Amino acid sequence: QYVPPEPAPAPPPVAPEPAGPVTEEVWKTLDRFTVRDRSHRLKTRLTELGATAANPASSRVRLDDFEVIGDKIANGANAYVYLAKCNPDGQLGDHTDIIVVLKVLHHLKQEAGAALATTTSGLDRQFMETVKHEAKGPNVEGFRQNIVNVLGTFIDDASPLMEYREMMDNLGCVDERTAFIVLPFFSGG
Repeated sequence: QYVPPEPAPAPPPVAPEPAGPVTEEVWKTLDRFTVRDRSHRLKTRLTELGATAANPASSRVRLDDFEVIGDKIANGANAYVYLAKCNPDGQLGDHTDIIVVLKVLHHLKQEAGAALATTTSGLDRQFMETVKHEAKGPNVEGFRQNIVNVLGTFIDDASPLMEYREMMDNLGCVDERTAFIVLPFFSGG
């Protein structure tokens, strides 16, 4: 006589997603798949707003769309790195459940104050090509747990960021308008 198997046990309850803005402490508790899924939602929105590596100057995204969390977290020879979250009052307000990394590239001033991405100077072209190359990242389709994908790029005034403003004042050759690269934040490096 056939005896049907016992039904599978119910899965354990899943903790509800936090509603509204997320804190850095809550973000650090999320698994990499949740971070990836939330980041993908933001990437879709940034793409809608034109924040792509192909032409970061045409993006409608601005630094005001992000709220920088604390001081810079890292720096290199050509960039500063900050933690940020989407500003609820900005055009990314629907994504306040996401914490990102903003990479702020150092940009040298152009002759006669020419606007970034509107000149044909060699320095400007080289800078824009560097932004495109770095934002392109590795040519890998899909999610790989060891590769962080770029969510978007944009150009804006970086002078509200204290460290960038100090560099502008101290060196005198750094332009306030520069490129920003938006990356997902994975706690633990």
